[in-house]
Amino acid sequence: MSKDDKKKDKKGKKDRATEQTADVALSALADSADPAAVGSTVAGSNGASDYGGIMQEALAMNEELVSLRRYYHMHPELSSQEFATARSIADYLRGLGNIEVHELVNGTAVLGLLRGGAGDGPTIMVRADIDALPIIEANTVEYKSQNVGVMHACGHDTHITGVLATARLLSQRAATLKGNVKFAFQPAEERSGGAQPMIDEGVMKNPSVDRVIGYHVWGDMQVGKVGISAGPVMAGVEEFVITIKGKGGHGAHPDQTVDPIVVAAHLITALQTIVSRNVDPLDTAICTVGKVEAGTAFNIIPETAKLTGTLRFFKEHVHELLLERVRTLAEGVAAGFGATAEVKYTGDLAMIPVDNDAETTAWLRGVAERTVGAERVVDQGQTMGGDDMALFVKQAHGTYFFLGGKNEAKGFDSPHHSSTFDIDEGCLPYGVAVLTAGVLDYLKLAALAVSTCIS
Repeated sequence: MSKDDKKKDKKGKKDRATEQTADVALSALADSADPAAVGSTVAGSNGASDYGGIMQEALAMNEELVSLRRYYHMHPELSSQEFATARSIADYLRGLGNIEVHELVNGTAVLGLLRGGAGDGPTIMVRADIDALPIIEANTVEYKSQNVGVMHACGHDTHITGVLATARLLSQRAATLKGNVKFAFQPAEERSGGAQPMIDEGVMKNPSVDRVIGYHVWGDMQVGKVGISAGPVMAGVEEFVITIKGKGGHGAHPDQTVDPIVVAAHLITALQTIVSRNVDPLDTAICTVGKVEAGTAFNIIPETAKLTGTLRFFKEHVHELLLERVRTLAEGVAAGFGATAEVKYTGDLAMIPVDNDAETTAWLRGVAERTVGAERVVDQGQTMGGDDMALFVKQAHGTYFFLGGKNEAKGFDSPHHSSTFDIDEGCLPYGVAVLTAGVLDYLKLAALAVSTCIS
């Protein structure tokens, strides 16, 4: 073995030892019945900031948080077109002075790397998605979208803001950090096409990511609440396209045709029986047809009809059952009418469930309780919405929590993906505080574990 190889081997063993000792410490604290055991302090810029102190710092940033969020709300960009958004994020990170900035995925993604100044340690990644939706905003607020037809109707402007602010707070503490922090700003979550390209370009490597955390602002949860639960919290997603081919002709002579619209109508009804009659009643699944395309005129029976829809699931065997039953029903129903059906599953929108790691979730919940107050931390039930944060969580121990943004008294109660979606900006400091405290606590636990092993 060469000297260089021996050096690499020694460093690899050291990194693995650091990660393993951090895992042991995290596991022990997650198993503790006493939330107070999950770290007594978070080392701040003066070495003495407690969790409440982090919350106060986040609250003191409120003016900047609101300004950032409104800037991104006014300048939304669609999936895989987030060029200006990515540039502004990169500029902000560079302005902090001590964060390495890498622009990825053809200029639509950004990775920031903050190397701690107190020595080697594990690496934790904080993730935000940055794309918007093709929706005309109906809100009449002063920060309304200036990109007509595009809107941040799922809160990704909030996510960008939260991670940028977290980067600022952590960059101020760089000298005290033992380990590394990555800040991943992911494009194309709404098309489920952003996480994998970032992984392919090495976002989880050099240095290797040991933990990943992030949040999704939630319009169904009251502002000031933080929802954290272990296990699958967001569903797996599969998109299907069914093309039915019949025989076209005159609307006045249906006997001379094979009407694909009639076939489509029967198939839409038949598909609803998959969940009600094939899926175990104790499992959860959805089969929704969201788009029907057929015909060109009132008196023409078309040759083809196309159905596009989505499947949602939490368990892989349910996923496989849905795939099989959609294909079988489509082909069988079409055949019964003398037509044919071709079923395609598009990888473009396919994703696995977000499955929060149990130990990481228990640990972060303890941190959140000591940061925002135990009374504000709640269990988050499962949602059939999907998110390709799942790929990052799968690659490293991770957890994805929910940040309440609802305030009915102020009119912030519209559903996600609607033209009137908005959030109570009072939620912003809570997300920043939990992310910041989480990173600091994790790196501190690793440092303490290593120190204990050495002593």
